[in-house]
Parts: sequence; structure tokens; C-alpha cells
Amino acid sequence: MGQFKNYICLTREVRMQFLKDSIAELYPFIDDDIEFYNDKLDFNILSYNSKIKWNYPLTEKYRDNWDWNSIEQNDSISKNFNLALLSLIRLLVHYQNVTVLEI
Repeated sequence: MGQFKNYICLTREVRMQFLKDSIAELYPFIDDDIEFYNDKLDFNILSYNSKIKWNYPLTEKYRDNWDWNSIEQNDSISKNFNLALLSLIRLLVHYQNVTVLEI
């Protein structure tokens, strides 16, 4: 019980956020789960999830929600996707990081 002492001392809000973030990062979501809970999930954290059944339609459907830098670093994606999709991800990461200057 000693290892959880610090966790128990945290406020309820902090504990709930920790649980939500842990679920987003570790739960093996399927497409239907993400669709059902999409308004409650933190896509920045979800982008790290290596247990999701990643596929192109899923990444495209939530294209504007993903943290593309995290997706690019997610090993489960590079193991499951083909070279064309990985190239698309790298391209999106590049354009996400480009700053547009207005003149």
C-alpha cells in the first residue's frame, strides 16, 4: 500500500485525469471504441497508444485530432503500416511543424 500513498494524496481531479490518460495510452481500442469515446479521449495521448489496431481509415478519419509527431514515433505503427502510409505520416508531421509567415 505504501507505493500508492502519493497517488491517494492527489486530488480527485488529478487522479481522474491520470486514469483517463492511462486508459488513452494503454487500452487496446478498436475503431468503434474511438468513435464512441472520441469526445472524451485525449488524442495527443491516444497517439502514443501501441495497442490500437491502427489502420489507414482510422488515421484518416481523425486526421486533425492526432498528434502526428507521436504517431511517427509509435513503434506499433511502423511495424503494421506500409511504406506509403509511413511516408504520408512523415509528410503530415513536417507540414504540422512548418510555420507560415504572413506578409
